[in-house]
Amino acid sequence: MPDVRPFLVHGVLMLAAWMIFLPSGVIVARYFKVLPGQDFPRSLDNPWWFYLHLGLQYAGMALACAGVAIVWNVLGRLDFTDGHARLGLIVMLLGCLQVVAGWLRGTKGGPTDKGSDLRRPETWRGDHYDMTRHRRIFERWHKTAGYVALALAVPTAMMGLHRIGAPPAAEFLPLALAGAFVCIAVALERSGWWVPTYHAIWGPDQVHPGNRHDGAYLSERVASWSATRLDGAPGSPAHQKRPYRKG
Repeated sequence: MPDVRPFLVHGVLMLAAWMIFLPSGVIVARYFKVLPGQDFPRSLDNPWWFYLHLGLQYAGMALACAGVAIVWNVLGRLDFTDGHARLGLIVMLLGCLQVVAGWLRGTKGGPTDKGSDLRRPETWRGDHYDMTRHRRIFERWHKTAGYVALALAVPTAMMGLHRIGAPPAAEFLPLALAGAFVCIAVALERSGWWVPTYHAIWGPDQVHPGNRHDGAYLSERVASWSATRLDGAPGSPAHQKRPYRKG
């Protein structure tokens, strides 16, 4: 009887990567760019969410790559003759492309970027601050490919558990974990925790070029966030008129 222990380790690593670390990074990036008690939108560009998002994504992909390496080491090759392996290949390719896309996301820009002078707006240029075509393409790809990869990871994991002979109830563990994250996301979305990345960094003021894209809609969302999460505390319309200050 073949030793299934390496495949169990492979499964644990993949579940940790695709069902815990990577979706946690998505939750952090979407809902925790601005924190309760932060004097938003006066206090801006709180970087902790970005570093945590980055750490979770790198950790998740490292675990996933380790899971692939274990199977490769045991089999001496990568076998793509079944649905689990083929779908897993797509998921891993999307994950690796996400990492590469992050490296190629372009420059930041803005009044607090390195080399920028607060008194000279012409020095604030950058792909993100100006929302260049390069940046818009990156954002569409990054979000779409990320959600697709996480969605495909669920049936991939379920097929993998079935392949190693896991109990029928255990095969639904990936679906249960994914459902838990979806419930968390829905609850945070309905509670007004989403703030656009651009607003979290530079605020909702229309003087910033990126806010001229769907500016009215985004301003409405920020106003809703302020009312829902802060209820008259910092972030209320009175605070939105205060001068720029980095958090």
